[in-house]
Amino acid sequence: MLQVFRPSSLAALLPAPATPRPHKPIFHRPTLAEAVVEDLLSLECEQGLLLSGPRRIGKSTFIRRDVLPLLRRRADVHTMYIDLNGVRDTDPGHAILKMIELDLQTFEGPVMKVARRLGLTQVRLGGLEMHLDQVWTGRLDLVLLPQLKALSAVTGKHIVLVIDEIHLARQTELGRKTLFVLKSALDQLNDLGGPSFRLLGTGSHAQKLSQLVFDKSQPLYGATLSPFPVLGGDFLLWQWERMHHGSRPALRTLVEAFAILLDRPEELFRVCRVLDRQAPDPDASVDQRCMALARLVADAKKEEFVRRIQRLPAQEFALLRVMAEEGEAFAPHFPRCMRRMSEIILAATGRPAAPTLSADEIDGALERLAQRRLIWQEGTCAFEDLRHADWLRSLDIRTLFLGGSTARAGTDRPASPVTGASGEESFRADSSAAALAATAPASSGSTPSRRSTRGAPAVAA
Repeated sequence: MLQVFRPSSLAALLPAPATPRPHKPIFHRPTLAEAVVEDLLSLECEQGLLLSGPRRIGKSTFIRRDVLPLLRRRADVHTMYIDLNGVRDTDPGHAILKMIELDLQTFEGPVMKVARRLGLTQVRLGGLEMHLDQVWTGRLDLVLLPQLKALSAVTGKHIVLVIDEIHLARQTELGRKTLFVLKSALDQLNDLGGPSFRLLGTGSHAQKLSQLVFDKSQPLYGATLSPFPVLGGDFLLWQWERMHHGSRPALRTLVEAFAILLDRPEELFRVCRVLDRQAPDPDASVDQRCMALARLVADAKKEEFVRRIQRLPAQEFALLRVMAEEGEAFAPHFPRCMRRMSEIILAATGRPAAPTLSADEIDGALERLAQRRLIWQEGTCAFEDLRHADWLRSLDIRTLFLGGSTARAGTDRPASPVTGASGEESFRADSSAAALAATAPASSGSTPSRRSTRGAPAVAA
């Protein structure tokens, strides 16, 4: 018997449409975006604008979700964007050049494809001669400058190049050369009287960006360096209003938790998600649980760092500790630093160090620390993560390596160098952190020594 399918029956046989993935809620900062764009296109920022702020405070989200859409809505601006942190396996200079080349190809149409197929190394686009074979021979100025001029001529618009984590370009010779040529392009294109060229960069290491801007030998000398504003009271009020009423702490508590998390929004989201999912606890209020979770998240990154340095050879750990203690006065080859290194090695291992460490031994240890991405070397030495210096100074060396005398009798687990908990207490803390691990990998900092309260919401006592 022939079966007749009605539309409703036929629909039942078809695969159900995929459930749309819920959009990640984004806190937009339109006023700040307008201010950044206005500054970027002003005469004061002709040499470039760099925004500096610690990792994970929302710089990239702000650039992608607020600044770029605002620029792209302008009819007189053509925008290019690259995140160097997302192309770690590629030479940053190569990545920037390839991105500009691909962007230009969208305007060239078949012209460049035909040129390459015919083996031509020179074509004319918008009245500008393009030397296609020069980019890989080191003459970036013969390619990159004409490419940017061609973009300006073809589009008739201001060209804005946005580079996230721009300081990473300093890590390779090609990357440094590319920055120098971009600086030359800023000088030349902005003097032509037509559409301008602007460079917007972000960076998570203030010292690296400062050297780029204030050192005459660096490629972006003369650019404007501006601190990136941390999220404030309007963001915290927005997040507080999104939480379920039963799991919502006092707004003042949320402000304090955000301070513990060093203004990192993703880590606050993680705490709030756990609070929303947890059942009420008769032994702890929502505010108490919020603060406890914030401290767990804040300690997680420090615990991870401690585990890394516990695996270091004694010489490398001693160098890190001296760097943390000396700060800008760190001079690894000076006698006082060598003496302090010997004291640290003795405290860490219980065995005296060699009477004198050679310069080659110290240089080798510094190079290995740089390879481990704990420090960077470029004329001077500095920590890759500025929190590491504070953490190192706060750690008890004997407890860190030898277990010290604080371990609880009857247990074989030494006191935690971060929390001070020992034995069963440490295991209970690990168990409490499981709820956070279920939501996302832990990532955070430690309680800050100082924090601006600018923008914090007014909260009744």
